[in-house]
Amino acid sequence: MYTEQFAVYSHDVDAHGIARPSSVLRYMQEAANHQMRDEKPSYEELFSQGKAFLLSRIAVKTFAPLMQYDKIRVENWPVDGKGAAFYRCYRIERGGQCVAQGLGVWALVDTCTRRLYRVGEVSFPNYTSGEMIPVEGLRFRLPEEMEAVGTHEVAYHETDLNRHLNNTHYPDLLLDCLPERDTHYVADFSIHFLAEAPLGERLTVYRSAALETPEGLCRAFRTERASGGENIEAMLRLAPVP
Repeated sequence: MYTEQFAVYSHDVDAHGIARPSSVLRYMQEAANHQMRDEKPSYEELFSQGKAFLLSRIAVKTFAPLMQYDKIRVENWPVDGKGAAFYRCYRIERGGQCVAQGLGVWALVDTCTRRLYRVGEVSFPNYTSGEMIPVEGLRFRLPEEMEAVGTHEVAYHETDLNRHLNNTHYPDLLLDCLPERDTHYVADFSIHFLAEAPLGERLTVYRSAALETPEGLCRAFRTERASGGENIEAMLRLAPVP
C-alpha cells in the first residue's frame, strides 16, 4: 500500500480543535493523488488522455477525533473492482493506532463522450494494490421527510480540473447546515455523488430531523441543483465533542 505523512494544521480544524470532515477526506484523497503522481499515471496524465476518475460513493468512519497538530500516517490502496466500479481503501493512523478508515467507489469516465470505462479496459499495473477493507454505511436510505435549510452557489475556489465542485468540499458544506455542530462533531459520513455541480451552480440543501439509530445520532442530507436533479445524498453520524 502507498503511505504518506501529514499533519493536522490549524486551518483544518473546527472551533473545537477537531479536524473537520472535509479535512479528513482531503488527507485520504491527497495520499491517493500522491500515489498516482509517484507510481503513474498521475491524475493529470489521465486527464490529458481524456480520462478522469469521478467519485461515486465514499464512506469514512473515525474511531477518535483528529486534533490540531496531530501527526498522521495515511495509507491508501486500490483493490479489485467490478463492472464500472473502481474501489480504493484508506486508513489513517496516529501514534500507531488506526483512527479512521475509508472506502471509495470511483468511476473512470471518458471526458469527451462521458462513457464509463469498465474494470479491465484500462489497467494500472504500477499502482500498489491491496485487500478490500469494508466500511459500514457505504449504502444507506434517506428518510422521506426532509426540509430545505439553505443554498450554496459553487464558487471558483471550490472547483477542480473538471471545473466542478470538488468532492472534498461537500462534507463542510453539510457541516454548515448542521444544528449540532456546537456540541457534536462528524464522526462518520457517507456520501453518494449523483451528479456534478459546475461552477456557478446553485444548490439547495435538504436536511432530515435528528435520527436516533443503533450507531448513534445521525442526520441525513441531500442537495438539489437549480439546473435540475439531485446532486448528492449523504448520511452523517455525530459524536459528542470530548
